[in-house]
Amino acid sequence: ILLLGMGVWARFKSVVQVVAHNGKVVYVSDAQNGRTLDVPQGYTLRIVLPISPGTGAWSITENDPVFLVPRGTFVPSAPASVGQSEVFLFSAVKKGTAYLRIDSFLQPGRPTGSFRVRLVIN
Repeated sequence: ILLLGMGVWARFKSVVQVVAHNGKVVYVSDAQNGRTLDVPQGYTLRIVLPISPGTGAWSITENDPVFLVPRGTFVPSAPASVGQSEVFLFSAVKKGTAYLRIDSFLQPGRPTGSFRVRLVIN
């Protein structure tokens, strides 16, 4: 089991890590925006995106669930010094290439931020 506090995560969030946690997890942050990432089939993808009053709520706007199955979202509690983040969980279930886009919105139809990755599931 991996115990990773938000303070520790904040210091290492710019590095894609593969670690054990009830199976295998690939950790991703906003630092990987626009990149192509390799994700082994059967792994969990954990994406952490920052929340701020100026960006609004995050929402999945592009995903192919044949390759990448959404498993939920949550907002972990964190000290004010670290800032808040929203966590998205996905299961990489089929080999292939998937495109994932998560946008933030203050108003419907008007994105205030965007996170996009190309995932090669192997």
